[in-house]
Amino acid sequence: MKEELFVKNFKWLEPCYYFKLGDEFYHVVSKDFLYYEYTGSSLAAGETSSKVEIEDLKPDKNQIYIFTVGIKQKGIRAIFYQPSSESRFGVKGAPDAEITYDVSPAENPNPAITFVTTPIRTIAVVFKNESDVTLTPKLVFYGMKYTVEKVTDPEVIEKLKEAFRAGKIPELEIEFKKKG
Repeated sequence: MKEELFVKNFKWLEPCYYFKLGDEFYHVVSKDFLYYEYTGSSLAAGETSSKVEIEDLKPDKNQIYIFTVGIKQKGIRAIFYQPSSESRFGVKGAPDAEITYDVSPAENPNPAITFVTTPIRTIAVVFKNESDVTLTPKLVFYGMKYTVEKVTDPEVIEKLKEAFRAGKIPELEIEFKKKG
């Protein structure tokens, strides 16, 4: 059921696909479903947590994770940072996304809230309790774990660059790119 929810809403990479990440090309070796529940520390009414890096969403070497996130209860706002110390928009400490239960409930996560994590590009979160009672923040992550290989053969790289320019190779963007 949980995998069906993700697969229904998302079509990503498949084994044998190639993709561009940063300035490098990668080959997808295998994939596996990712489902993870995170529970934060209880927060009193109006309280804000400190920034917490979610270590269980840090891929191993030669892996990337692509996932969406939903929140389990009303009254909690989750503020995401990637990487934890700076934003992809180039402003140190600025958040990348904020969600509430209304924006992305755990039962039907919003596909617009999607993250790519790598061994060196992880995710952190801050919680705000916007209710009048003590709440324990709970998030659910749905996605895919990919085992990948960096393409190193110069001949293959040239073919992939050509295919990328022709729009035949996808790019996983993990940073905001300034235009012009």
